[in-house]
Amino acid sequence: MLNILNMNHKLYEANLDFLFSNQRIASVNENNLGFLKQPDQAWINNLANIQQNEFEKNGIRYHSARDPQREAQRQIQNVKDKNKRHIVFLGAGLGYPLVEALNDLTIESILVIETDAEIMYYCLALNQLYNTQKDIYFYFCPEPDLDSLENILPFFQNKNLDKIAVYNHRPSFQIPGSKFIPLEKQLGAIMYKRAINQATIIKFQGVWNKNIALNIKSLVNGKTLNALIEELQGKARNIVLCGAGPSLSESYPDLIHFRNRYLLICADTAFIPLIKNNIVPDVVISADPQWLNHYFAMSPLAAKSIWLMDPVVCYQSSHYLNRINARVYWWDNPFYLDQVIRDFKSRGEIAHGGSVSTNGFDLALKLKPETITLIGQDLSFSSKTAHVKGAVLESMVFYKNNRFHGFEMHNLRQMKSLPPRKVKQCIDKNDILFTNDKMQVFIDWFENQMMINKANAEIRFYNATRRGVLLNGFTHSTLSEIFIHDSEESFDDIIKSVKFVNDQKNISIDLIKNKFNKLQSDCLKLEVLYRNNSNLSRKAQNLQNSTQRNEVIKELDRNDSQIKKYAEVNKIISINAQSAILKITEHGDDSVNSGYLLYNSMSLSARKLIYFFKKMLKIIQ
Repeated sequence: MLNILNMNHKLYEANLDFLFSNQRIASVNENNLGFLKQPDQAWINNLANIQQNEFEKNGIRYHSARDPQREAQRQIQNVKDKNKRHIVFLGAGLGYPLVEALNDLTIESILVIETDAEIMYYCLALNQLYNTQKDIYFYFCPEPDLDSLENILPFFQNKNLDKIAVYNHRPSFQIPGSKFIPLEKQLGAIMYKRAINQATIIKFQGVWNKNIALNIKSLVNGKTLNALIEELQGKARNIVLCGAGPSLSESYPDLIHFRNRYLLICADTAFIPLIKNNIVPDVVISADPQWLNHYFAMSPLAAKSIWLMDPVVCYQSSHYLNRINARVYWWDNPFYLDQVIRDFKSRGEIAHGGSVSTNGFDLALKLKPETITLIGQDLSFSSKTAHVKGAVLESMVFYKNNRFHGFEMHNLRQMKSLPPRKVKQCIDKNDILFTNDKMQVFIDWFENQMMINKANAEIRFYNATRRGVLLNGFTHSTLSEIFIHDSEESFDDIIKSVKFVNDQKNISIDLIKNKFNKLQSDCLKLEVLYRNNSNLSRKAQNLQNSTQRNEVIKELDRNDSQIKKYAEVNKIISINAQSAILKITEHGDDSVNSGYLLYNSMSLSARKLIYFFKKMLKIIQ
């Protein structure tokens, strides 16, 4: 018996070594993995009972007492059809269904999410995983309430969501149900977020590189997020984070009355409505690459505020702000083009929850105040509109107004663009409001932040939004109740005292020029190679003679070998070709045209980049 226990425990260690060495096991907190590296001796001693299938927890068996393998076969077949290529286990019990998935030749990759360290130990001790040819990953999630599952996003990369099956191990949901039920919801949100990310990539693929390229002068001469944090950290007791929700207009009197009690950070969408009502924000955050969004900064009073921006923001915004001598700060963007501009040095990073307001919340946390208050964060269609009255988006609709497309029709289209969801908890209990799946992502993000930060006793979190979604974790209050005992502060002096001096002097302009000259040269070569491959792939499709077709394929292979030598510039080119890449890799396009589609898209992307490189080099002369 002792030998059997030792063999099983050694199998556990071999499986664990395999997972760690191949970076196939993770948790939101690395300390959680310590439970797995040092298993309880009682679990080891219990392995004999497990093998006799006598394991129960809370009086419930994890598997059939008669034939757990046959049971597992049926369960896997129930969740998988012929189109599924990947499977996510929300609990895999002692591993019987996991083994069935490993033996299924149509399954390419597996993700196991487990909340119970003991069950995970048994699963790894009773099944040999280390010699599998499949991609298998484990995610240990002992505290789902503190985990948004963001760390599993890499598993979904290059996978079509329609080809992913989700297996819910029902005994796991019966026993520690309080853990697995929230995980089921979080997994759905993560998969939906992945779908939104794909749509965003396709929508903005052509503008990201363009904006980074044409923002280059401001990116090199501007200041950094790190510098802004250093200047403002600890200088404000209270921070108000302002969004452009429909109910913001109801908060103007309070914002004006208590203006000297807080540092005001706002989304760029809210900047013009605030300015029109004589409320000057201290910091404005901008991250949207769309052309329309440059109107958000179009006010001579914009120079009174500090602007914190993403390098992909519409270049007309930064050009205008430079003309009026506004103070512009930048954070890091992961795209390779931005890494080259900043010479691979960090300006500072900011959390992305999908909206500018989530960027602002992360900035507020970094400034370490005593209170952070949300306002204008309706996250719903309060007043049957998407934004506060007076927002630029609203005025642009009025500008295009005609008898076929009125303001009411615009609001209706916004509310119906995604299926509406009824808000479960409204700030005003008499309200019946609707949100949608996109705004639900932001709602979940703010509520998850409260779970993560609830132990942060140094900061108190409030929501002073008048109408909209009641966000769990925030204390809902009015500004008068929050600031009733606070003395006035001179935030105008704090903002004026921020020294706008370029802190990127260590970036060599000559070095950047040399890098872009090299990238332009490489891009010219790649454009020719991709164009040739585009023609060759089309030619190969039309050739009936196998000998001639093989010769064309050999030439394609030779060109592909040359293309691999230009890894850096390929990273930049691929951003502009994401629509074609996603169609092939994630949307399951296996047609004969896929090769032509990819090469043609990459060729066109390279041609556009050559044009932008020429403009960049002229700008920084």
